[in-house]
Amino acid sequence: MGAMSVKSKASRKITENTRMIPAVKNKRTNNDTLKVWLSGKWLAEWGFVFGAVLTVESTNESIVLRLVEKGYCIGELVSSTRKQKKQLLQVSRVGRNLCIEVYGQTLKKAGFEIGEDFIATLEQGVITIRGFKSTVL
Repeated sequence: MGAMSVKSKASRKITENTRMIPAVKNKRTNNDTLKVWLSGKWLAEWGFVFGAVLTVESTNESIVLRLVEKGYCIGELVSSTRKQKKQLLQVSRVGRNLCIEVYGQTLKKAGFEIGEDFIATLEQGVITIRGFKSTVL
């Protein structure tokens, strides 16, 4: 069985390149952990297609997801990512919807909390996620 989550509300479009994303409880184990779930056709519109690899950088109050250019060498990518203290993710699919799941220590390091709303700002190949309270629209 896959991960179960409880959404506080659906993500919604604020502007052409901005989405409000709710934090959800992710029950992968017996312990609840925080999860931010990005999903929808809009991912592909900004370059995040099924199977694409992303680097994830978590800093105080923000998370940056950046597409890795095609033609990378996986060994070099993993080594470089570890040295830079980043993580790797891959765009997946649930049913027909593209999705990106960010959870665990990545969210904790950014100071995100369950019940908090987030703002995802989109550029071609880059998604920046910040807590709503620390974002000025």
